[in-house]
Amino acid sequence: MTGAIRLIVTAAVLAGIALPAAAAAQAARAGHGEALYVIDHHGRRPTATQLVPYEALLLKVLRGCTISLDSLTNLVIHSAEKAQEVSNQRVTNYTMLRAFAAAAGPKKTNCAEMFLREEARLE
Repeated sequence: MTGAIRLIVTAAVLAGIALPAAAAAQAARAGHGEALYVIDHHGRRPTATQLVPYEALLLKVLRGCTISLDSLTNLVIHSAEKAQEVSNQRVTNYTMLRAFAAAAGPKKTNCAEMFLREEARLE
């Protein structure tokens, strides 16, 4: 297990996310957390440590919602942009992802309404 994956698994465990290491490794390899970070930080590449919060939140949402990693990443980007446009305040991908993760339940369910509610709240 690489250092970045080990950090993600450790963060997930500390955050109370009981996902298998394979799920954490898949999220890390996919680079979705990195994509969100790069957008938030105007093109700057993250260190493995800087990715941990993004990856842990992605995993928490994936654990509680029936959505793919690709769809979640796209939804976070779209929702953050829309909320920022409507509110005229800076809404980062991390802020949106954190809102989704806080509202996600402990069991996998359809989170479509929750996603809309959290986006509207940040608008």
